[in-house]
Amino acid sequence: MREDDRTDLDALAAARPAALDPANLAGSRRQHDDLVMVLSTDPAADRHARRVSSRRRVWPVVVPVVGVAAVVAVVVGTLPGGSSGPAPAQPHTSSPQASGPDAHVVLLNMATAIQNQTGQGNYWQVTTDSGNTWIAGTAPDQYAINETSSEIWSIGVLSGEQSLMVMGVNENTQPRTTKDRARWQAAGSPTSVRIDPGVAKGGGEQEKLGVTIGAGHESVLHTNDGGDIVAVGGNNVNYAYLRNLPSDTAGLSTLLDQLYTQENGKEITGKTAWTLNQASNLITMPVSSAVRAAAYRIIAGLPGITSLGRVTDPLGRTGVGVALPVFEPGDLGTVREELIVDPTTNSLLSDQEVIVTPSALATSVGLTAGTPIIYTATTHTGWADQQINTPTTTG
Repeated sequence: MREDDRTDLDALAAARPAALDPANLAGSRRQHDDLVMVLSTDPAADRHARRVSSRRRVWPVVVPVVGVAAVVAVVVGTLPGGSSGPAPAQPHTSSPQASGPDAHVVLLNMATAIQNQTGQGNYWQVTTDSGNTWIAGTAPDQYAINETSSEIWSIGVLSGEQSLMVMGVNENTQPRTTKDRARWQAAGSPTSVRIDPGVAKGGGEQEKLGVTIGAGHESVLHTNDGGDIVAVGGNNVNYAYLRNLPSDTAGLSTLLDQLYTQENGKEITGKTAWTLNQASNLITMPVSSAVRAAAYRIIAGLPGITSLGRVTDPLGRTGVGVALPVFEPGDLGTVREELIVDPTTNSLLSDQEVIVTPSALATSVGLTAGTPIIYTATTHTGWADQQINTPTTTG
């Protein structure tokens, strides 16, 4: 390893938040992905880790994993460009109605509506709000914690332009409800807690990692690796690759099939889930409107996808939802992934994992059927001519 790479790694380690400390890492996919993104020292492993997981846990676009020497995290203290983050943590539930539009038809209509849209700029910008619900404390006095934050990603598509991601905007971790806060206070109001992500490992052992109660820190990442700006499947790709993606449904579907085979099923829960993930990622990437339309059509035709009718996303916005089959039961009960779209704006609203049948543990802390335990809500996508403003960036 070059000495300047080692220096960058030391700087990254010093700047990392508590949630990324290896001492607090014990298997959470989100924590694992974040840690790999900023601390990997093996170039081969780093490139291998660039592929996206089968379900998005942090960003609605592919996690921008690049070479360690190219990624420099800087703690910043104010919001870029005066942007605001998500609302304070509060209970969210999806609420499908008894009847409503069929999501398959809605997706196909959205595809038709955007097929021939035009637009271009120097930067493709995406803003998302994300949230996670954790379980902390000791039985029988366990309590739920909500972690919320925003991310702003500005992808430079022209040669020589930088891509920046501002992470942890308005990040905040707090007990979920008044009852949860009372249990947290009864435990001594700890500022750092060991939490259970809600997934049991082999032999019944629970994953445990550390979370800090209170406000977090913002950080700025340079996310481009030379000319590569995003990942499609397991590959980092440049803007020319995105512009040359097949714009017909059959061609794009064939490409995704090839990329799925290339992945060999690693960290993938199934082809349908992987394809849903990849297609929805493409919708929020700087691709042509025809590619975005083909991605909507692919989602509409996936096997096993069911329509939820009208639903409310974690930010309170109304849309139309589709759902994957229910996952195997975990600590919080049975869970399924849902994708919510807005047919009035032809945009993606939210990707979330929602409790279907709560376990006794979930019920004990007030998590009911329809509660999203992980979500990424897209609040803005579009072209811009100017890079986002950040207080301090290096790298």
